[in-house]
Amino acid sequence: MSCNELSWFEIPVLDMARAKYFYSGVFGLAFREVPVDGFEMAAFEGDVVKGALVSGAGYTPSDSGTVLYFVSNQIDEKLQLAEQLGGRIISPTMEVAPHGFVAHLVDSEGNRIAIQSKYL
Repeated sequence: MSCNELSWFEIPVLDMARAKYFYSGVFGLAFREVPVDGFEMAAFEGDVVKGALVSGAGYTPSDSGTVLYFVSNQIDEKLQLAEQLGGRIISPTMEVAPHGFVAHLVDSEGNRIAIQSKYL
């Protein structure tokens, strides 16, 4: 078995409703509730993003841990939406040749995430 494929990720949240509102508003993601004893979990729907928002003991948002990169060719528009929905821009859009462009922000829960676009 190869270990070069990401199979699942979990984003810690403090307020599930607020986090779902943020991620659906910025990235257009839909969620399905997943019953897990002792935790509140909302999995991203669809086959592309394999992860969930999770609230519960041991799940603490952080702006200094692993950074997840969401792909969008509309970085500046996504950053504006993120700020409107409780996020904070850490670094504005910058070119990262030869890969495209990237911006870093903190989501509504305090997690550092990034938005990446490829050259058009």
